[in-house]
Amino acid sequence: MNRAQIDNILQQLLGSHLDEWWERDELTDKLVAMPHSLQKQVLRQLPVIWPVSYALFMAFVDEAGRAGSCLSPEQFDEWVKATLDVYEEHGLRQAQIFMREVESNFVCRLRGEDGIRLREVEGRLRPYAIGLLGREVAFATAPRPAFDTETLFLPEETALFPGREQNFLFLKFTITFQLMLERAGVFSFRPPPLDRWLNGFACRRQAEELYYLAEAARITALMEREFPGLMRDCRPLFSLLFRQHRPGGEPVGRMQGRLLEKIASPSSSPGRLPATEVERAFEAQFDPANGPAAARALVEDFFSAQKKDEKGRAAVPLPFMGPLPAAEARTLTDERRARLKNRFVDLLAAALLPVASAVGLEEDGSLAQEPDKAEHPVGRELADGLLMLFQEKDSGQGLTGDSADTAHPGLTLLNDAGFELPDELADIARQVSRAEGGIPSEYIVSAAGRAGSGLAVNRPIEGPDGEAAPEEGAHQGMIRYDEWDYRRQGFRKNWCHLRVREVSPLGGTFVNATLGKYKGLLSNLKRQFEMMSLRERLVKRRRDGDEIDLDAVIEAVADSRAGLAPSERLFIRRRRDDRDIAALFLVDMSSSTEGWVGTAIKESLILMCEALEVLGDRLAIYGFSGMRRTRCEMFTVKEFSEPYTGAVKDRIAAIAPREYTRMGPALRHAATILGRSDAAIRLLVTLTDGKPEDYDGYKGAYAIEDTRHALIEAKAAGIHPFCITVDRTAHDYMARMFGEVNYIFIDDVTRLPVRMPEIYRNLTT
Repeated sequence: MNRAQIDNILQQLLGSHLDEWWERDELTDKLVAMPHSLQKQVLRQLPVIWPVSYALFMAFVDEAGRAGSCLSPEQFDEWVKATLDVYEEHGLRQAQIFMREVESNFVCRLRGEDGIRLREVEGRLRPYAIGLLGREVAFATAPRPAFDTETLFLPEETALFPGREQNFLFLKFTITFQLMLERAGVFSFRPPPLDRWLNGFACRRQAEELYYLAEAARITALMEREFPGLMRDCRPLFSLLFRQHRPGGEPVGRMQGRLLEKIASPSSSPGRLPATEVERAFEAQFDPANGPAAARALVEDFFSAQKKDEKGRAAVPLPFMGPLPAAEARTLTDERRARLKNRFVDLLAAALLPVASAVGLEEDGSLAQEPDKAEHPVGRELADGLLMLFQEKDSGQGLTGDSADTAHPGLTLLNDAGFELPDELADIARQVSRAEGGIPSEYIVSAAGRAGSGLAVNRPIEGPDGEAAPEEGAHQGMIRYDEWDYRRQGFRKNWCHLRVREVSPLGGTFVNATLGKYKGLLSNLKRQFEMMSLRERLVKRRRDGDEIDLDAVIEAVADSRAGLAPSERLFIRRRRDDRDIAALFLVDMSSSTEGWVGTAIKESLILMCEALEVLGDRLAIYGFSGMRRTRCEMFTVKEFSEPYTGAVKDRIAAIAPREYTRMGPALRHAATILGRSDAAIRLLVTLTDGKPEDYDGYKGAYAIEDTRHALIEAKAAGIHPFCITVDRTAHDYMARMFGEVNYIFIDDVTRLPVRMPEIYRNLTT
């Protein structure tokens, strides 16, 4: 293209902005000097880079010739995306360096000739880590790997080996090893806790090194048993590390070398006899049957054999081990156990409410007919029955109160009282059992007492240091989410900072006034929802029922002819309890909802909660607002596991307009919450009065496309998004974001409380 053509294109793309920021002739001269094919590539990237940084685009023009000579058009686009990622994470200077050194920073990586960056593979490794640990785990960068039971710290780049696949494999090994610290009980919270036990040694550093190495020997032996494929693939890597190893301390350095040798060749014997007693004891640690007590004994024996603590030289840590954050792990584990206890007690108390009156539970958790309440605080039969239910559910046999052996007194008591074991309670029970080594009887006592007094609500319990432990949904710190940039067809990494806060309850007359205003409508809604609340299913092999179970009869006849005792469970019972829906209402709390809109939304939520109490669907309510990408906010009004109480009503009444409407991070966090639900149908309903918009340029096509992508991500996770809007211009953009049939416009905002339950009924039937 000649100068006139390029000048015309620049004018069309940039308009007057070019005159304000750069000399037009300078840029035009650089573009004219480029080959025609490179001109097209550079101009194609102009609307992608220019809105992000004018200076970055000028640097890009300077370096494009070097990149174009060694990259294909597809690789050129990837190079631009990588440059923008560096800019947003490290700033202009680092992005300029990244572009200037295109050969070493990008081309070599394409050839598999350098290390691997954590941010490039985190998306692949995070699901692996979650599956291995059985719960969410955060990722963060640090010079050396470590795991404090909540956050997995990993180096920003792993470049120990010449190929990317080798470095990726080593990173996967490191993640597995670090997560096994918790699974294998390395932090060992039995008295005294690990951190306090280590503090008892005059040379704590050396004690920690010995303990960690001894436990590393046991963990790698466990990994050989549980992950044989991974360990087999990693052996060549550890053979190389073993050959490169130079002991940095005695005897720790020699034991490090033995650990590397053993991973590289599990059947190998020591190349020479262990030189010291502690090394001989270390050799015995390569046994998965050992526990943390064996490692503690090794350390104690070593120091007791010395006239004084031998400080020695500090050994260079092995690249997959790093520090051992014992104190942090204990604090975080205690907090997590406290939260689990609180959730378990809440859910069990709610499930026991129907039982409380039937069996006579009192406020101290005792049975009214018990002769000795002190000896049997909740009734031995009832407690045993509950524990049996949890154990059978945890074993995967799917036992419920309806299908249990009614010969057991506790199960008979629960069956007669109509007790049901909700899936969410069973899941929490599994987590408690893993954390505590079983369900502590005191948890059942507490839940029974709460049910006996009719107080099955969320209450703060004391944390590990006597303070109130944080409840789920309370202040959770900052959460980061990517944001979709349609111009580059890629994500801006960790771009939005979201903070979850709880709405402070607001007393007053709003809720009672709403219930009075819609009294007639509410009665009608409850009748309608009662009719749709239950769906019929057949439960086979009952002792009595509505019809004969033909399969069971055939088996009984066959058993009888074979000389076996036939079963008495020969009937089918019809049950209507199969509805399994979780709905999350995401409420726009931007400043534009002030007035009638905000009032109508709050009235609608009150009616929905009242109606869903009859229906039994799981319901959560969150609001969202904020200003700029670094201050996105979500407000907890009602969690899924939280019953509909006076506190929830007061939080709904406290919903108030705040700032702007950045929908992307709110939708992504709502999808994360829904993703934890095991409901068959997961519905995400957004209530808003306008299009997505924020103060910092999040508007127009950019905001719409990010919101659309967040909704696509939710759909890919099995979540069904829907939007209810009162914006008269909604048709201009809602179809693009939600799809033609996934939103509804209500032209009269005062009709919203009437229409919303109707819309919900249509969505879920």
